[in-house]
Amino acid sequence: MLPRLVVPLAALLSLRFVSRAHELPKPPSAWFAAEFFHHVLHWTPIPNQSESTYYEVELLRYGENLWKPIPNCSQTPMLSCDLTMATLDLYHSSGYLAKVRAVNGSQCSNWTHPQTRFTMDEVTLTVGSVKLELHSGVIRGTIHPPRPSVAPAGDTYESIFPHFREYTIEVRKVPEPSKVRAFPQASLPFHPV
Repeated sequence: MLPRLVVPLAALLSLRFVSRAHELPKPPSAWFAAEFFHHVLHWTPIPNQSESTYYEVELLRYGENLWKPIPNCSQTPMLSCDLTMATLDLYHSSGYLAKVRAVNGSQCSNWTHPQTRFTMDEVTLTVGSVKLELHSGVIRGTIHPPRPSVAPAGDTYESIFPHFREYTIEVRKVPEPSKVRAFPQASLPFHPV
């Protein structure tokens, strides 16, 4: 019985070592960059990648066990993946984990994970628009929060971030262009020292 198991086991181990010898390097780093309802995973390319190298991205909702491939980021030659549609519930969840790997033909790298879990704390809060009006020497400003079209009904900036609406405003006077006076050409005496 034991001799019959040794041969298949040796064959499996040799395949494992052969594939490891030709394994692609994994992307050196990955990170999240997000604004309100615009969630993107970025990564650095593998060294010496070929034109046929592409990347695959998977996402795991924090607290769950099943990694899900992201179809719009499968076989992408790009160095980023828009995860917005897959993470629409980010503002009502404990966040997500993501991973990316390089693939070239039958070779694939190990997975690279960002150093942080993707939560609403990773989101950079921005302003949708600013309107300034001047009336009788007084500047009145109106700040409009962002209103992304992909946001689910009821998910507004004000409802998700009720205490994050303090803005620092700086007003600077732009210097007026200086007037340059033109002088007629004159010859000045030159005295060497």
